[in-house]
Parts: sequence; C-alpha cells; structure tokens
Amino acid sequence: MQTLYLAWQDPEDRRWLPVGRLSFDGHIYRFVYTKGVEQSPRFVPFGARNIRVSSTGSTYGRLKLNLSSCSRGLRACGQLMP
Repeated sequence: MQTLYLAWQDPEDRRWLPVGRLSFDGHIYRFVYTKGVEQSPRFVPFGARNIRVSSTGSTYGRLKLNLSSCSRGLRACGQLMP
C-alpha cells in the first residue's frame, strides 16, 4: 500500500497540521481526514462548498485519480465517492 499524508497550514498561527491521508492499495485510492482537522477551528474540509470531500468522519474511495490535474487542487483530481 502506498500512502501520502496531506498537510495544511493554518493561515492565522501558521502551524502545519496533518489533515488527510490518501492511500492506494493497487486498485482503489482512499482518502480519509486525520485528527489534525480537529486542531484548528479555521480548517474547512476540502470541497465543503461543493459537498465533495466535506465530511471529516467519512472515508472516500475512487478507482482512478486524474493526477495531471491535481496541481489545480483536489477538486480537479476527480470526485471521490464515500
């Protein structure tokens, strides 16, 4: 299994917090928020305005990610389904 941890910087106090984990088991990509999201009241879940990856208590999965478009943000990578 391959795993990538996602960090987010709080805009006010400038702390870096681990807020997500993207893993790939050879077949399915899975994204889950980590407990780092609870450490800042300013953290807003990714895609919260679009209800894409907005529930911090859910695991999201997808068979493929369009990684070439990820430089434009998580939303451009493709919708992850709970």
